[in-house]
Amino acid sequence: MRVLGIGYILALELKSMKQKKKKNRWRKVLLRIVAVVKFLAKYNLAFLGSNEKLYENNNENFLGLIEMLVEFDVVLHEHVQQIEKAKYFSIILDCTPDISHQEKMTLILRYVDVSSGSICIKESFLGFLDVNDTTGQGLFDVLENEMNLLDLDINNVCGQGYDNGSNMKGKHQGVQKKLLDINSRAFYTSCGCHSLNLTLCDMANTCGKARWESCVDSVKAIRFQILDIKKALLQVAKNDNDPKIKSEAKSLAKNELGNFEFIMALGFISFFKEYREVGFLNVLQIAKEIALEMNIKPMFPQKREVKKEVFPN
Repeated sequence: MRVLGIGYILALELKSMKQKKKKNRWRKVLLRIVAVVKFLAKYNLAFLGSNEKLYENNNENFLGLIEMLVEFDVVLHEHVQQIEKAKYFSIILDCTPDISHQEKMTLILRYVDVSSGSICIKESFLGFLDVNDTTGQGLFDVLENEMNLLDLDINNVCGQGYDNGSNMKGKHQGVQKKLLDINSRAFYTSCGCHSLNLTLCDMANTCGKARWESCVDSVKAIRFQILDIKKALLQVAKNDNDPKIKSEAKSLAKNELGNFEFIMALGFISFFKEYREVGFLNVLQIAKEIALEMNIKPMFPQKREVKKEVFPN
């Protein structure tokens, strides 16, 4: 029992030493970045240039000094070296605009670290990437370019995780599809945290509506003003200066308000209180009238049947 107790104490000490080593490594990275910031502030020098990428022209003083430090200091390269040693990794992407309305994409890599002798799953944040084209192809081009700069092989990607946006997870034109076209082993998983966040936001926005009648009343405004709402969204998509707002407005006008299934659901919700009396057919007729008024075919999409070829034995 005494031997087991000593072994347990040694294991705790070893774990504590590993944690201290990890903290010390990130403290060293932070100290170097702070030293660069203090130097530039002291001499009143500009931080950023027209380019925000390492080892490229016109990236100005901050990134230039980081490049110089890297030549003499391997600490700043350590997390990339760990990823290269692990070989296989997963990518996690998310987009959000900064204060200047420039769309930024975060790049995080998840990998298995065996450098310490024990298996440990790690995540490394590699930076913010500028995005000017938020289509699936545009986002993928930014990702592919950054991986080339980091000298990481896209064929070693074994997983990919994004939010619920069609430009990210889309099976036909999203980043998921673009990556799978090159590497079919890059298994996609939807971001559960992002889905939970959306759920909590919706709950917060609707928590004041305690009765179903209140929900019905809020939907009626869309039901009887849907044409005006669509025109307003298209106007916003055309004239707004914010790329994200333009994209969201266009998506709502084209994909949601231009979808017969949505209109059918809208009519169904609007008159749900009277559903038992009027029945499903009456709701269907209302949805058809709205669809015809908006020049939308009143048809549900048909699922394609996969033809199976029978081969003789």
